[in-house]
Amino acid sequence: MTNKEREQTLLEYYKDIQNFIDKLTLTAALGSIPLALGYVDKVLKFGFLGKFLFVAVNIFAAAVVVAHIIGAIYGKKSCDAALANEKNAEKYGEIQEKFNKSVNWNFICMIIGYLLIIIYLTCGGQYEI
Repeated sequence: MTNKEREQTLLEYYKDIQNFIDKLTLTAALGSIPLALGYVDKVLKFGFLGKFLFVAVNIFAAAVVVAHIIGAIYGKKSCDAALANEKNAEKYGEIQEKFNKSVNWNFICMIIGYLLIIIYLTCGGQYEI
């Protein structure tokens, strides 16, 4: 395998992995919001902190979706500018990278928040968070 073929193979793997990560985070975030709405009646029995955590987790989920969309927009702008040999390509790429990092951090916070709620409810906690 030549160096060029190796680079092409690694690039294809990178694209596949990134595509999987994007689908996973977007699907989980989009799916969690309607699922969470089904538990609103139980959340109403929580104390203030529990309600706050539930709302925060769903805000994180919405932020994942919004950051994905904005990141995709700037990714397209970056590609278009690079193809046109414009100097804005790097700037757009940096903005896209910031939104991609935002997606990752919001997704992690969303998962941790849901895990905290699940742990509390399944470990014998009362509805008085």
